[in-house]
Amino acid sequence: MAATIAMTDLGNSLQFEVTATNGTNIFILNKLNMQVKQDSNYIYITDAGGFIDSALNKTIRLKFDEVGLTIGGATLYADNDAMLTAIVALVGTVSLGGGGGGGAGGGGNNTWSNAQGDFTATPTTGTKTITITGLSFTLEAMHIAEVKKYASDGTVSTLALTNVTVSGGVITLADEDDFVAGDVVRVSLFAQDKAYDEGNDNQLTYVVNPDSAKWTSSEQLVDLSAQAAATLRYVIPMEGFKDLSMHWLFSNSNAGDSITMTLWATNNPAAGDTADTNWVDISGDYLTKTLTVNNGTIEFWEMIENINPVKLMVKLVIVSAGATNAVDIFIKKKAL
Repeated sequence: MAATIAMTDLGNSLQFEVTATNGTNIFILNKLNMQVKQDSNYIYITDAGGFIDSALNKTIRLKFDEVGLTIGGATLYADNDAMLTAIVALVGTVSLGGGGGGGAGGGGNNTWSNAQGDFTATPTTGTKTITITGLSFTLEAMHIAEVKKYASDGTVSTLALTNVTVSGGVITLADEDDFVAGDVVRVSLFAQDKAYDEGNDNQLTYVVNPDSAKWTSSEQLVDLSAQAAATLRYVIPMEGFKDLSMHWLFSNSNAGDSITMTLWATNNPAAGDTADTNWVDISGDYLTKTLTVNNGTIEFWEMIENINPVKLMVKLVIVSAGATNAVDIFIKKKAL
């Protein structure tokens, strides 16, 4: 072959790495400005400058049996039509939407093909029909742009669409011979933009970091009753969170019973819940409400803001003479 060309999809551009006898050159063409055309022998790809070579503009010429073209590592193409379909499909994936940190809009691609995984196309042996599954819209005859048949002997042919009907996702090609075992088809469709939701008449927007995931639901950290004397520690993971609200209810009814709470923080992932080692007491910095009860009841809520440790720890020191100590602590976290 005269040259090998590795084409890489860069999102809104295509990169062509051309390796020939005179060396390797890399060309990057913006999809929005790209022009593609085909004649009886070649496919031509160029940028906004048009199909004229100059110092600032290059035209890439491809022919399926002369150029070893790979797209994302794919194998060579059977004919120029197959190569063109693959290139046009990539050009159509330019993103015209977006904006903001949380979402991205699609757009610009109304070419559908089973070769690029948009749906499944299965020819039925002994009939002239192809069953289409996996489409997000109702298939009609007017959507069908091209049907290629790849026979088991390697023959590739373009099937006639002069008398085509569609019913229930089944394409019937009345002017063609029946399919035989081993036949494979490539069906290309022109239909709605892939970023369009036909049912809701809206452009699709994909939210990759939804607001609903930026806080946690309330969770009960501690639930104790008739608690005997003990020192207890409860670890709260805080990776990705900066705010914590706490709601605590302490009660006891014996003069010899008491509950004392403190709040600790660490950036040491190895810090555990068996000792105070690798922890720092931050109670005085972040907690302003009463933290101790003796023979009584206290209930408080506190908001701890702009704190970003790896972990927090609630430590309870419980003294018991009558085993009347009861503790409820609920927490809720908010993300960065």
